[in-house]
Amino acid sequence: MVMSQKQKVDSKSSWLDYLLWATIIFVVVGGSYSMYYFREQIGVFRLLLTFCGLMLSLLLASRTQIGNQVIHFANSAWVEMAKVAWPKPHEARHISIVVVCAVVIITLMMWLMDSLLTVLVQYLLG
Repeated sequence: MVMSQKQKVDSKSSWLDYLLWATIIFVVVGGSYSMYYFREQIGVFRLLLTFCGLMLSLLLASRTQIGNQVIHFANSAWVEMAKVAWPKPHEARHISIVVVCAVVIITLMMWLMDSLLTVLVQYLLG
């Protein structure tokens, strides 16, 4: 049987994905070891090393099929966020005041009910 062109591409990209994920794991484990090894070094050096490792891992992950799906999802989410009608600052302030007032009122009602039930139970138990 002859493999179709799509199957060849899928198997090749699958193999490349496994290689990329193995490299990412190697970078993360190597970074963890280097953080332990360089624990006596200056914090800025360690921060720079962590940042470079993170960027390398993200770059490699973005080259995989799952990484492409995540990037596509993030771009779609960003487009949807642009469509949202966000409240104006004064509207947000008024909504926040209403929420805080509602929380205070409900809290006072629960405290009152708890106090009444406590008194009732103490009365019944003697």
